Amino acid sequence: MKKNIDHRVVVTEKWIKKAFIDLLMVKPIYCIKVKEVCENAGINRGTFYLHYKDIYDLLDKLKDELLEGFNQTLMEQIKHNEITLSTIEHIFHYFKENRDFCIVII
Repeated sequence: MKKNIDHRVVVTEKWIKKAFIDLLMVKPIYCIKVKEVCENAGINRGTFYLHYKDIYDLLDKLKDELLEGFNQTLMEQIKHNEITLSTIEHIFHYFKENRDFCIVII
């Protein structure tokens, strides 16, 4: 059964993630406060805590999403037990779409 996802939840999580990644680009995680993420995302702290326990939970979920997306991309491309130039292009495209987060976690 497919779960209905509220568009507002999706948008809010997108804002939170973007604000967090932007902050990670300029400072280490241990210097980032929930308050800063909320201010940059245009939300209140209560909203943040509806989605994440803390900054490290947000980081963990972002890493999990990145790896899950990478695995899906890879599995879709190697269905026939063959890695082609197209497979590599799709993998690089996936990393390009997620480049900001890839940069900060590397």
